[in-house]
Amino acid sequence: MPPVLPMTTADLRHTSATHTAGSISETDRMLIYGWKDPAMARHYSRQAAQQNAIEAHRKASPLENLQK
Repeated sequence: MPPVLPMTTADLRHTSATHTAGSISETDRMLIYGWKDPAMARHYSRQAAQQNAIEAHRKASPLENLQK
């Protein structure tokens, strides 16, 4: 069994912020996590934005629609 690495509160906060980025507004996340600068909310939104862009491209792709 591989060793379990200790998790810090910063790790938990990062994971939570990353997972909520696609489902909670920037303003709400700023309130929840106590951020004063919207740049912090955007930092954690990057991954969700990339996934949204990939999904939007897939839906709009003519090649994807040929298979339907």
